[in-house]
Amino acid sequence: MGMVKQLMKTLNSDLFQPKTAKQIILVKPSLEFCNITYKILTFMAVGTAFFWSIFPILDDSYKDYRLPIPAWYPYNTKTPPFYEITYVYQVLGTYFMALTNVCIDTLIASLNMYVGTQIDILCDDLRNLDDPDEEGISKKLTACIKHHKGILSFAGNSNEFVKWIFFLQFFILKTAWSYFALLHHITSRN
Repeated sequence: MGMVKQLMKTLNSDLFQPKTAKQIILVKPSLEFCNITYKILTFMAVGTAFFWSIFPILDDSYKDYRLPIPAWYPYNTKTPPFYEITYVYQVLGTYFMALTNVCIDTLIASLNMYVGTQIDILCDDLRNLDDPDEEGISKKLTACIKHHKGILSFAGNSNEFVKWIFFLQFFILKTAWSYFALLHHITSRN
């Protein structure tokens, strides 16, 4: 969590803020794209979780006390109210995981978008280096160099943060896949 806070502090620093109205306009499409991406991912995740959670109702397997996810529990899930409590638990857990994944994926996309946006701002600063005073150009160029170093540092920190997320997602996916394969193998033998 400390890395995320550091990344947010970096983004809020004066170095990373748009300096002109033109740069604000330059940044808006990227922000809108991230917002649209978040909404689409949320819609798809919630829709998938919704249909997954009502599937036992749609195919009438709820009458046999079938849960959305077949799992072993240390109690009998085929008796009321344990069935209903477990069903609600699985549904809420699925929604929580789906929305957590949406937030993580949106965070990763936003961090990458901010790197690209900062490069756009830097390019705009470099295009507008014109100054009749040589010392003014030198100050602007020095500010651009600092901005570039800041962008490289931010991109490196973002990649350092994201690589652990990718590793954990891959590890969890492989673990879940192995569990599913084992469960399928055990249930298909019976």
